[in-house]
Amino acid sequence: GNSGFETADALSAEAAIVHVALRRRITHAWDSHFVGDLRAINNNLLDMYQLKSLHAVIGDPPVAISRCADGSGALEVTFREYVGHPDVALGELELKRVYDAVICCTGFNWVPDFFAEDCRPETHTRGKYVCLTSAWESTNVKGLYFAGAVTQSRDRKAASGFIHGFRYSARTLVHLLAHFRHERPLARVAVTPSLDGLTRAVCGRLTTVSSLFQMFGVLCDVLVLDGARTRAELFTRLPRAWVVGEPEGAAGPSPFLTGADDAFVITLQFGFGAYPAGVSALDFLQDSGTVNAACGAFLHPVLEHFRAGRQLATYHLFETLDIRFTQTTHTKGDSYSTLNMELLADIFRESLGLPHLGSTPLRPLYRLSSAATPVEEKRALFAQHFPVDRVWTPEELAAWRRYVRESLRPPGKTTRGADPTCNYVPVPLSVADLHAASIPRSDPGETS
Repeated sequence: GNSGFETADALSAEAAIVHVALRRRITHAWDSHFVGDLRAINNNLLDMYQLKSLHAVIGDPPVAISRCADGSGALEVTFREYVGHPDVALGELELKRVYDAVICCTGFNWVPDFFAEDCRPETHTRGKYVCLTSAWESTNVKGLYFAGAVTQSRDRKAASGFIHGFRYSARTLVHLLAHFRHERPLARVAVTPSLDGLTRAVCGRLTTVSSLFQMFGVLCDVLVLDGARTRAELFTRLPRAWVVGEPEGAAGPSPFLTGADDAFVITLQFGFGAYPAGVSALDFLQDSGTVNAACGAFLHPVLEHFRAGRQLATYHLFETLDIRFTQTTHTKGDSYSTLNMELLADIFRESLGLPHLGSTPLRPLYRLSSAATPVEEKRALFAQHFPVDRVWTPEELAAWRRYVRESLRPPGKTTRGADPTCNYVPVPLSVADLHAASIPRSDPGETS
């Protein structure tokens, strides 16, 4: 993990040889998008290893460490290597290497010894994590709450195990305890219940909020409206799992939602889970369904619409690299992120039946971004509202199709795990990509 590679990197300029022995395959943070996996800032040793310095990463697991018998104080490490070939023999071979020092960077275990037996919290993952509810309360010791890195017990995707994440969950826990124990109202702000008021309030909040950004998918805001559409409130920084019911949706919606005529649970979420398995994080893909906001890869807003506790729909806004959801001007050539206010207004108009009072009519962005809209209708809407600068020639279109086939299904890659509503295709970075695809390949291993 990060601690092992960070230690190895610090020693690499001082020691003649540094070896990192692995217990499992490396997961890169750029692939998993989880800061607990190996980050680029700590993986310099991989670069040294691949470019033939003396430092190395060893995939054979260590099984024993002992002092050398010669009295030198050196350490003998025994590694188990799996050797052989199906046509010859398969088995294990133990190899020994001698080191001046061995540093164990093997993670942590949670030690609950300071709890008496009658109030000791349950754990999971071989005792490493405390079992917690969605409000960070022990599942078996009522009234025992936890804050800090231990809250990663419920979250191995966002930043609950790190200070830049759990600072927000700790603040939310304080507000929840004040609500549970002292009947204090949850944090909220009044919102003008018009199409323009709702849109500006939500887009303004998404542009400046940091808690939902760091704790994506874990913390949420909730926009609540009464049935007459005369009152609206925005609740902020709540645990999403607590809002929708614990465990998430399995026990039905929480009283928080059943008491609301209309509620929108707002989170920021990655979309990489919908991507095909085995595709590199450095591959540039896009959804071929044209402007399908639900297929965005980067952090983007997701709104879950509930009515009287029953979920009606899930809506996605466009991803934006600058996290600015309040841009309203859209001219030819702008990115789709400038359409978010217009898309959100169209979503509220569609889901709540609120009238649009603006002088410029809304474009049908909800229909364009919805997975339920037939692809032919999407193409027609896209051509009407977002005409391309130049239409490809038949030769370029044929080259594009070859490029898609060769890029998305090379040896070792698969579309397993892909969201069927997101038809991902690779994006060429240059005309040379299409030109290379237009050259027939006689051998799969041959490159042009």
